[in-house]
Amino acid sequence: MKIELTVNGLKVQAQYHVDEIENVHKPLLRMLAALQTVNPQRRTVVFLCAPPGTGKSTLTTFWEYLAQQDPELPAIQTLPMDGFHHYNSWLDAHQLRPFKGAPETFNVAKLAENLRQVVEGDCTWPQYDRQKHDPVEDALHVTAPLVIVEGNWLLLGRREVVPACAIL
Repeated sequence: MKIELTVNGLKVQAQYHVDEIENVHKPLLRMLAALQTVNPQRRTVVFLCAPPGTGKSTLTTFWEYLAQQDPELPAIQTLPMDGFHHYNSWLDAHQLRPFKGAPETFNVAKLAENLRQVVEGDCTWPQYDRQKHDPVEDALHVTAPLVIVEGNWLLLGRREVVPACAIL
């Protein structure tokens, strides 16, 4: 299956084999949907963590598409960790711009606070603007019962994020 997806504001051509869709992606989405039905009054939060440039955003956008095509699946929403990059002005002031993307260049305290809000109900989420190379506050309105938070450093075990993960 060839599909054009809008990923982080950019058009991306993606291709998935039908067998892969039927035997990997759809069963995984059904498993996530089953988790969500255990407590339907509470939002289900899933972390997807992988190295930079491996296609996390494209994959989760494709999962959103698959969920929209299947009435038995709940709505899925991707929440990228990239929206928690420190602003370039902050990186410049701390001489960290050359290391942008490293764990210390993310505002993990803000990420932890947003994760708490996601669990509590509808909220907003920042998104990284690949044209401005800075985050845009409140860019995404979080409303789906199943959200996939994707990023490079989600499972790093930073002390600021761990308490928020405990409530998930």
